[in-house]
Amino acid sequence: MRKIFTMLGLGLCTLSMSAQLIWEGSFEQTPPAGQQDAFLAVGTSVVSRVAWEGKMATDSYWNNLWVDKNTEYNNKMTIVSDAHSGSQAILFEISHVDKGNRLRSTVKDYTAGDWVKATFWAKTDAAGVAKGGKLIGLFENYSQELTTEYQEFVSYGQIGGSGRIELWFPDAGTSEVDNYKVWLDDVSLEWAPSGPPYMPDLENFPCTEDFESNVYVIGNEIAKQNATDGELDSWPVTTPQVFDRFWRGNNTTEYLATVDGDAYDGSKAMKLAIETKLDATAGTAYDFRLRTVNLPEGDYKITLYAKTDAAGEGIAKIGFTSEADSWETLTTEYKEYSGVGNVTINPSNNTGRLIVFYTSDPTLTVTQSYNMWIDGIKIEEGTATAIEDKKAEQVSLYPNPVGNELFINTAGRIDQVELYSLSGQCLKVVNEVSGAINTNELPQGIYIASITVDGQTLQKKFIKK
Repeated sequence: MRKIFTMLGLGLCTLSMSAQLIWEGSFEQTPPAGQQDAFLAVGTSVVSRVAWEGKMATDSYWNNLWVDKNTEYNNKMTIVSDAHSGSQAILFEISHVDKGNRLRSTVKDYTAGDWVKATFWAKTDAAGVAKGGKLIGLFENYSQELTTEYQEFVSYGQIGGSGRIELWFPDAGTSEVDNYKVWLDDVSLEWAPSGPPYMPDLENFPCTEDFESNVYVIGNEIAKQNATDGELDSWPVTTPQVFDRFWRGNNTTEYLATVDGDAYDGSKAMKLAIETKLDATAGTAYDFRLRTVNLPEGDYKITLYAKTDAAGEGIAKIGFTSEADSWETLTTEYKEYSGVGNVTINPSNNTGRLIVFYTSDPTLTVTQSYNMWIDGIKIEEGTATAIEDKKAEQVSLYPNPVGNELFINTAGRIDQVELYSLSGQCLKVVNEVSGAINTNELPQGIYIASITVDGQTLQKKFIKK
């Protein structure tokens, strides 16, 4: 299928704003031209929370290695000669991991939520490889595996409430002693106003999940949420990785997903034990969802087999859009269900997920508990018609970059235009478009125009100069 509504296609690359450098350095005594901070000689070292300035660097952008909820701050940082380039690098000796190890910048006047891109070279030792060899980048839970040789890594992340930029190290989640090393060199930080590039995780179709992989063992938990254990909603690692996680509307539904032997076909299926929770204000139940990894933008046909138990008859429902009136009620026997879902790019984080099914009746007014079984999920690409594809191609914005007036070129009827910031904030809605759209009030930057033409909505990116 030809992908429609693509926001980050090749044609837009030439329009992206040039990156603004935040910090660049290779930990040398005499920084290369254009790089920042002069570091002290090989052998200089400090422990975790000791500030770098005057101890590792004469005037450092970086402050210290912070460790949360830990009574033993034995992690050590040393300037060493084992560098990727030049004559110096930083060696981190992680001796005790409890929670929240991260190399922190000094406090800056940064805006929470702004995107940053980090490029760096790193390696670990044999002990680090044995422990997963992970240096966590600008996301706390986003890890990249290191080897014993220097490699280049790129990571994207958002500024948090602390107003600092942070490079994270593995979090064991316990008080165990870890004892491994990480070398870091040639770090570059730059603003990334568009966020991370949209990269689909799965591009080969049709893709299926029949739960027959050795990853699924009968009786094992896949994911769960309850008052005792909290939320463990990430999908287990499979090959290929089709699903990402469960999602509960407004954090209301408790569930336990396990591998079960009561399958439609083969020997295994997924069993969902669900307890609905009600919205105290509206008095209705929220939905429950399973979402995929990033998929290419477009429409998809989803087919699966499902059933419920006696407690779920008339209650358990399944569907492929957020419209509750399109959901089908399950029976106590496996039946085939199919529908069409759509993937569009979320402009706030550049992700494209397909919501595969919804599993609660929104009209419930009391708490209900029931079981569901899901098996034989198949996702096929290609439900959009050639006419829809051609419509998307025939919609364009000009000029781009734009000054104070934005025009839309299309042969169709423009029903509505909404202008969004990259953070997802709606800045302007125009319901009757007869000429130019006034963009005078928009500051310089990158924006998303959500355009509805003849009932079909698509997104186009533009730059305000």
